[in-house]
Amino acid sequence: MNSEELYRDTMGPYFYEFCHRLHALATMYSTTASTRVYFCRRAGVVLYELFRLFLKFNHINPSYDLYDFPVSRIAAIKAALAEDPMWGGHVCSIVFKNKTVRYLIEKLLSKQNEINTERYLSSFDSTILEAKITPGSVKQWLSADSKNEIDNSIVNYLNRQRECLAEHFSSLAGCNAIIVDSGLYGTVSEILSGLYPAVKCISGFVYLSNYNKINPSPHMSYAYGLMGSSTKAEYSVNHSAVLRHWHFIEKLLEPDNIDSVSEYSLRMEPIKLSMNHEQSLVADFFKSPSVYDISGVLATVNRVLSHPSSREVSIIYSSRRTDDASGESKHIIINHELEASIRKTDRLRRVNYGIVRRALWREGQIVTSYGLVGYIYNGIRYYIIKFRTAFLEKLISPIVGI
Repeated sequence: MNSEELYRDTMGPYFYEFCHRLHALATMYSTTASTRVYFCRRAGVVLYELFRLFLKFNHINPSYDLYDFPVSRIAAIKAALAEDPMWGGHVCSIVFKNKTVRYLIEKLLSKQNEINTERYLSSFDSTILEAKITPGSVKQWLSADSKNEIDNSIVNYLNRQRECLAEHFSSLAGCNAIIVDSGLYGTVSEILSGLYPAVKCISGFVYLSNYNKINPSPHMSYAYGLMGSSTKAEYSVNHSAVLRHWHFIEKLLEPDNIDSVSEYSLRMEPIKLSMNHEQSLVADFFKSPSVYDISGVLATVNRVLSHPSSREVSIIYSSRRTDDASGESKHIIINHELEASIRKTDRLRRVNYGIVRRALWREGQIVTSYGLVGYIYNGIRYYIIKFRTAFLEKLISPIVGI
């Protein structure tokens, strides 16, 4: 499969189907109340452009309103902390698992000019700063902040950030707000649901997954994975294949020329999307869509992500992935030079180097590290489970009456 076949002929229909289902979802809710559809930056910027192409080609005049929504997990977390330190602390303990309050403060203040981070940190003792993030430790820190006689209180800063968020999220009580993003869990949707309980916050994601099995998660009652929902990837469930390499979807939807929103300013600069090559290929399908079989499209996505050829790995290849909230970077695929270096270093340390376990896309790493042998290995796993599942469904299920 070449680049055009993957992005235009496969991912084009994939996202066209997503837009079709999003339109159906928004239309359904617009019959119950005034409905606004918010496309979250950054992935939402590309989805917004694709959705407008979908509406234009199909001559649809929607019964709902569309909005660009500058938001991110960091921006939403600031509002949650301003609303309730215990609740915000709970969200932070999930997003920044096993991190300290010091780390949280540095993340919150990393891209702003109001507060001097080093000076601010120096006003707290180490028992507060080095505590692991929990609802209690976050409340203790913010309580100390309120009592601290420092020039700039972070509580005041968080309150201003929450007010700025409210300016961009303008749905009124009794209205519907559909939050559109790539997925997976929906921290932003969870926070918006808590901040605006009188607004029905609905998630319209490309894919939905409560992969950490967080409970309770009340926002999930109105969360839709429009291309599927699962907690893990299964060979026998085609739509779940994106969980094998979720960064493939995220990378495809990230605009190269637009940064993530972690800080609100008094005047937000307008944005103009410049699509990269892969996004343009997807958009080409929208400009001249052909008949497609979505079951076949999902099967192709499953095969490519579960049993990729070396050429497909090179097409999809992306070296590192940085988490927008934690800022931590991990390798999607470890190239040959780095792999050799890791193996040499770990051999000296006498530890298991576990190259495949270190990669975010393990099937791609297996092919990269082991070539034809890795390709055959992936194929054996993929086809045996697919055939076994088909056998059970066609022969065993009728016998037991399923």
